[in-house]
Amino acid sequence: KAYKPFLEILEKYKEIKFNFHYTGSLLLWIEKNHPEHIEKLKNLVKEKRIEIQSGGFYEPIMPSIPDKDKDIQIQKLNNYIKDKFDFNPKGAWIAERVWEPTLVKNLAKNEIKYIMLDDSQFLTTGIDTKNIFGYFITDNENYKLNIFPISQELRYLIPFREVEKSIEYLKLIATEEGDRVVVLHDDGEKYGDWPGTQKWVYEDKWLEKFFEALSEEKDIIKTTTYSEYMQKFSPISKIYIPTGSYEEMLTWVLPAKVQDEFHTKLEELKKSSENDIITRFMRGGFWRNYFSKYSESNRMNKRMIYASNVFEEFDKSKNNNKDKETALDYLLQGQCNCPYWHGTFGGLYLNNLRHSTYSNLIKSTSISEKNIYGKNYFIKKEIDFDMDGRDEIIVSSEKETLIFHTLSGGKYKRAVYDSGKR
Repeated sequence: KAYKPFLEILEKYKEIKFNFHYTGSLLLWIEKNHPEHIEKLKNLVKEKRIEIQSGGFYEPIMPSIPDKDKDIQIQKLNNYIKDKFDFNPKGAWIAERVWEPTLVKNLAKNEIKYIMLDDSQFLTTGIDTKNIFGYFITDNENYKLNIFPISQELRYLIPFREVEKSIEYLKLIATEEGDRVVVLHDDGEKYGDWPGTQKWVYEDKWLEKFFEALSEEKDIIKTTTYSEYMQKFSPISKIYIPTGSYEEMLTWVLPAKVQDEFHTKLEELKKSSENDIITRFMRGGFWRNYFSKYSESNRMNKRMIYASNVFEEFDKSKNNNKDKETALDYLLQGQCNCPYWHGTFGGLYLNNLRHSTYSNLIKSTSISEKNIYGKNYFIKKEIDFDMDGRDEIIVSSEKETLIFHTLSGGKYKRAVYDSGKR
């Protein structure tokens, strides 16, 4: 409904360039079910009409997983892109644009030169809003990274408003020097899979009209890739962006009552242009507080950290390499971001997503422990599993893992792994 028709229409417009990010999960599915789509992408890369971005292979929220796993997730998608498309990715997509400044090091040391974040995240630095049409450079621990601002204005225009509105906005930004860039980097599902967009984008030919308009205005509006733009132009300035994400995400993480109050007050202020300087600094919460807001999210996250630590112990051993690859892949799959938080369309409250995550993490831990301790193993540990300041007792064997919360009456969470079933 979305990816296939979009690509088919793009192929017709030879002068229009695009930037694409596919998660590793999606690429694996496409490779298995629609290998012709991979070939189409490969040809567009070869013609230098598209640039493909890397990121975390299984699309984790990067700040929520261990540093060693961040590196593995990025390297895994880098290697896949190099293998399938004969292309060395220089950019990375940050899942849900959940940003923490320490990510600079993990990205830069894994060959990533640039990322994209929402322009609202830039505004909290006090930046001049008239000087945001370019890219910026930041650093951490002597590692450098370039950051492009994603235009909120374009996110709301494309593809939901008439083509003319977007063209008018782009022409308004254009200068004689031709050194300005404005970025739209958004969900591909908005082009045919979101409610109502199949008719609007394809049946009513919005996308074709948009590409036609871009072709007609090619002397004023030029499409480009991130790397091409960076080769021609230097960064505007140095910048240090605080922790954050897009506006909706930072609202959803707040407690329900506070969320309503914050949203009401923010909307009141936005109605007055005199309050622009206030609203640009008004942000919601901090993504990690999903672990505080929902015990289910916290337990899942800590189960993932536990699985990562157990695998690290297995990885240091001299045991079966094939088992290591399998246990690692299950761990990485269990880091996929979707079940750890919620938005409007799904997430934490969908049991099938939580089930899949736990299934992967249990399989990873079971394989690791069996290789560390041997068959019919039985181990007991006392650790602060859920990081609440009190130790839990973990009893683990080949068939099950029991976690006892001793200070709450010996309750336990039970997870069973048997012949690949949870």
